[in-house]
Amino acid sequence: MKLNNILILLTLIPTFSTAKEYICPALPAGNYVSVVDTLNDWYIYATEKNNNTTKMDFKVNNITHWNKLSIEPLQDLNGTYINLITCSSTEENFYAHIMLTVPESNCYFKDKNTFNCY
Repeated sequence: MKLNNILILLTLIPTFSTAKEYICPALPAGNYVSVVDTLNDWYIYATEKNNNTTKMDFKVNNITHWNKLSIEPLQDLNGTYINLITCSSTEENFYAHIMLTVPESNCYFKDKNTFNCY
């Protein structure tokens, strides 16, 4: 079989990704309390712009675009590697953040507000 025929056959075989997709959710307008309030499984918190301390009570307008995304690999108490995904938005006097721990050990940015992990 010629190489071209093999390549054509390979394109006909369906490929399945084992990656799980995580999308930073929109944060509806409202009043929030840092680390107490959640949105599904995402923890919500805020930090002061001037000194990065936690801002306990805060109010946001609807946040649909997160302008900073981060992935932080962590190791839990059992020695298992996990990731902490954080989505952040710059507000008038503070930074709003939502964070989610995921059991997958490898994560990467897929596109705006989207992570893939496996």
